[in-house]
Amino acid sequence: MKRSPKKGFLTPHPAYTLMCGAPKRCPKRGFLVHWLKAVLRIPWHRRWVIALLVIDVAGALYGFKWYEGQLSRLPVYTWPVVADSPLSTLLFGIYLLALALGRRPLGLEALASFSMLKYGCWTVIVLVQHMWSHGVVEFESCHLTLSHLGMALESLLFQLKYRPSPRWVLAVLAWSLFNDWADYGRGLHPTLPDPDAVGWVATLTPAITLMAAIWCSLTPHRRIAQKYLLEPEDPPMGFER
Repeated sequence: MKRSPKKGFLTPHPAYTLMCGAPKRCPKRGFLVHWLKAVLRIPWHRRWVIALLVIDVAGALYGFKWYEGQLSRLPVYTWPVVADSPLSTLLFGIYLLALALGRRPLGLEALASFSMLKYGCWTVIVLVQHMWSHGVVEFESCHLTLSHLGMALESLLFQLKYRPSPRWVLAVLAWSLFNDWADYGRGLHPTLPDPDAVGWVATLTPAITLMAAIWCSLTPHRRIAQKYLLEPEDPPMGFER
């Protein structure tokens, strides 16, 4: 006959145990904190890295399908600066595959992390502003907003363990500014929900580019998480068994 948990404690949920190995007892007050720690430890677990890899590749395929009409009207050599979000997601999926295989390509790491953060934030801002100003909430806008928010959060999550090299971030910044020029200087930007918004979006985009570069170089959230949420014994590299 099993003993009932002591008063004031909760039995860990099986999903929590699967993610990071639950403690024997979870204080009620700290239950949400334990869940948050479990999420933040995802980069330390190969099975979750592989799961996100599958999700990213599927999202990239959907994204390229969404861009199909625009890409069909443009020369092939322009595609890398048009389909920004699906290309970012695909690159991050390849990066996760490298991590799962025990590799850490620093150039790809900087490019994928930077792009996921930049275009995730960019899309959320553009779509939320459109829905707010027009008072129209559509399913496509909502699911694109949530999926791109997930892109930005995924980038921030893996930066907790893998901080992008500032030198590589600088190189990626140069490429991204060129991409911004191609988008709004040569008219290769993604289809906007409101064509009249191209003016302020053209100003917003390089600003987000610079902020993403600064954030990826400094990763301030990494220090906060390591100080208050991540366990001291978390290995900086490799995966937990």
